[in-house]
Amino acid sequence: MLTGRSEKRPDFLKMIEESKSDLFDYIICYKTNRFFKNRYESQKYKKILKDNGVRVLYAKVDIPAGPEGIILEGVLKVLDEYYSANLS
Repeated sequence: MLTGRSEKRPDFLKMIEESKSDLFDYIICYKTNRFFKNRYESQKYKKILKDNGVRVLYAKVDIPAGPEGIILEGVLKVLDEYYSANLS
């Protein structure tokens, strides 16, 4: 089964690869846990996207730009990972 805990998601990896081609500027996810449930993998792929000029936005969570957004997203990603581990 393909989940947000695994990076072995063909469409996700295709999206990351296509981010290099300037086809899009944003990725919109429903919530933070829909991008990736593992905070380390999430940061790895968000860095790749950022380097390619693509921002990740969330429909249900408004994360401000700047230092407070870094803290808020970090806390939310830790909670996502905790929730996922707790379900396992």
